[in-house]
Amino acid sequence: MFPLFPLLSTLADIAKVVENSSPESRLNIPQLVGLEDGRVLVNTFDWQAHLSPYFRKLPQIKSYQHFSFDAKRLGVVLARTHSDAEPVSFQLLCDPGVLPPVVCVPALPAPGLATDRQIYL
Repeated sequence: MFPLFPLLSTLADIAKVVENSSPESRLNIPQLVGLEDGRVLVNTFDWQAHLSPYFRKLPQIKSYQHFSFDAKRLGVVLARTHSDAEPVSFQLLCDPGVLPPVVCVPALPAPGLATDRQIYL
């Protein structure tokens, strides 16, 4: 039996609590993206730097909740504020004739904690 408020000091501690939160059904399975020793298990990529020369930002993106795309209308998104709303069309590609190159985007290094935060902790 676990104490009401277990002491959590590491990612492994948190993963264990999640794992033990549904022991019979195994509904909650923790998936770490990195380890305490600095090893990265899931890489992060700088998609914004790679794609920003080719795409415009969607204005007021947080006001929309539904998005749809059509392969026949390359670079166009239909955005709705709710499921019954009339869609608003946006051309996101700067030039529909120019697509971003399909290349391997380099992984970003894990930033880690700033020195002042490490000292604090």
